[in-house]
Amino acid sequence: MEGFYVGVHGNIEDLSEPKIFFMLKAEKFVKEVLHIKPQHSGLKLEAFVVTGLNENTIITCQRPLNKLISDCCTIIQEELESIALEKNIKKAVKMNYVNYERNIVEHCSVALIGWPLLGPVCNPSKVGRRAEVQKLLDALQREPHHRESCHWVVLTDEELVQQMMENWACHSHGEAVYVARKKRKVTGPGHKSNCHHQH
Repeated sequence: MEGFYVGVHGNIEDLSEPKIFFMLKAEKFVKEVLHIKPQHSGLKLEAFVVTGLNENTIITCQRPLNKLISDCCTIIQEELESIALEKNIKKAVKMNYVNYERNIVEHCSVALIGWPLLGPVCNPSKVGRRAEVQKLLDALQREPHHRESCHWVVLTDEELVQQMMENWACHSHGEAVYVARKKRKVTGPGHKSNCHHQH
């Protein structure tokens, strides 16, 4: 027997998380034939069930915009944590949209490639209208080998050096690549800041 199980909540009041289980061949089918990451299939079924739409309707168009944004942020963060584990980064890595190039790309040697929208990587809540958010979500849900996929990759030493050179070049031309951190107020002579400089 080969197959998969996906269970989602039946209405908007139920806040239980989607439950999924895939046999090996069924998982391969979903990835290679349907071009969907198995863990994201729950999001699509949830959208269909909760909105009560039929097969001839665009499933995600009626979902609340904030839910689409939340799904984008969740996928980006979860995939970042996953690739950080692959690199044996012990400390928890939290996505930083404001200082993405310095705190994520340069510090962790990983990059989010295939960004489907104009402009640099930014918080999904800042990308624009529903159509832009939906386009980003679609790209994030595709398998990495898909030509329109948006996903994390580990950078080689050469790629990292090249990216750092490009970042400094852009920054020196006035682009806001490196955003200065807000200075913390010192409360007293014995106060020590928790900030540490990243190189």
